[in-house]
Amino acid sequence: MLGHWEIRGFGTFVATRKDTGGIVGGFGPHFPAGRPERELGWCIWDAAEGGQGFAFEASAATRAHVYDSLGWSTAVSYIHPDNAESIRLAQRLRCALDPGAEAPAKVPPPLVFRHPDPADLR
Repeated sequence: MLGHWEIRGFGTFVATRKDTGGIVGGFGPHFPAGRPERELGWCIWDAAEGGQGFAFEASAATRAHVYDSLGWSTAVSYIHPDNAESIRLAQRLRCALDPGAEAPAKVPPPLVFRHPDPADLR
């Protein structure tokens, strides 16, 4: 994670709970070597923290950051086809399945969800 910040100038953030200070998970921009596009990712580290809106809030905030501060005009999220919770989150974030987009070489291939254009979020 730290190397990504050094090489790319951006990377994922760790989100914490306001009430307890406990760590919720990692969220944010990601673009490792070999990936076809810059990605916005999310991961709740403790299943007990799921379903409370943390992933939506953190992902929406990091998307605003990459669009407004880093100047990105597009982003994708690569999601394992069996990860129903992440697919629901992508849909809640108004992402659209992009079957024509190139996906990383993985088995099974991930689904590619395209985030809305920055202008469509204003």
